[in-house]
Amino acid sequence: MANLGFLPASPLSVVVGTPVAPAVPRCIRRPHWARGCAAARPPPTAMVGSSASPPPPSPSASMAAAAPAGAAADAEEMVEVATPFGITRRRRAALTPDSAEAMAPRDGVPASEEPALAEAAAAADVRTALAALRRLAHGRAGWAVRVLTTPGGVLDQEGVSAEVARSQALFSLALLATEGRAGRWGDADGGYGPADEAAVVAALRRALKDDASPTVRSSAAAALGHLADTDSAGQLMRVAVDDSDWLVRMSAAVALGTMGGAGAAAAGDVVGMLVSQLNGRDPGAVGGAALEVAALISSLGQLGDVRALPAVLRWVSTPDDLVRLQVAEVLAAFPPTDEVQAALTGLLDDAGHGVAAAARASLERGEQPGTE
Repeated sequence: MANLGFLPASPLSVVVGTPVAPAVPRCIRRPHWARGCAAARPPPTAMVGSSASPPPPSPSASMAAAAPAGAAADAEEMVEVATPFGITRRRRAALTPDSAEAMAPRDGVPASEEPALAEAAAAADVRTALAALRRLAHGRAGWAVRVLTTPGGVLDQEGVSAEVARSQALFSLALLATEGRAGRWGDADGGYGPADEAAVVAALRRALKDDASPTVRSSAAAALGHLADTDSAGQLMRVAVDDSDWLVRMSAAVALGTMGGAGAAAAGDVVGMLVSQLNGRDPGAVGGAALEVAALISSLGQLGDVRALPAVLRWVSTPDDLVRLQVAEVLAAFPPTDEVQAALTGLLDDAGHGVAAAARASLERGEQPGTE
């Protein structure tokens, strides 16, 4: 299934849950990979010892407040789950006890399960393999990284079903690293260290470079973006320009936008590269490139560099509704200059789905104190 830009974390699915990300102002359309304005983006997670962002408030907060403290905590707890489509966040209370323990065990997965999980991860039955790979994401020790990165293992399997398994393995690795950086690993194997980080990142970079499947390469780019691995920004820049598949180019551009200024500093002129890619398209004849164009615009909005503003404004009058919607939302990431205000005002009567509402919201945000 193709990656339709704003929907899945990888090109395997059109509909998928929301990723792990803090709440942000509605200044940029918030697809699976959008993290909001550059100013609102939190810094990349530290290697070890940083605390996780607090979960968003529950819709049933009043009910939880009346319950005992332990029950309220369980109702509010959010868990992270690796899927073939990305890393999603779910409320533990919404899962059955068995599925919650299988997909996101509270205390991680014990090392005693390594032989069984290693065998299941290599199973020909894709459901069996995916269940094992999803559970490995919570191994919280070096043995889980080794199972996922062993040469000749899941990342080297071939076949249509194996593409799904390889994408799952990549996001499981990313979640392992996320938990390791946050200090959730125990003392087994010495805890999360440089060797584990290097093994995870090397596997993701190799998949991005060498995997024959555009689906898996796109997943690798998304996983590197999730980890905000700025040392991979240079590779992502090359992929965003040179990969033969537009899905992979789009995922790489999105990952660079997710990294923000840190990625730009590490890789050089990311803004210039994205602007060049955007300026190489004709706003009057978008055709089948609408999703890729919208992804480029969103990434530039996430970076928030004013040098990108002229390139974004070129697309205000494009006949493609989706791209105009993205422009209307992204313009809120830039200073509310007269030019920006005029462009948004012109979109207030736009008949495209959601465009006028997005322009109105962006104008309102530009009127708030401190946005100049």
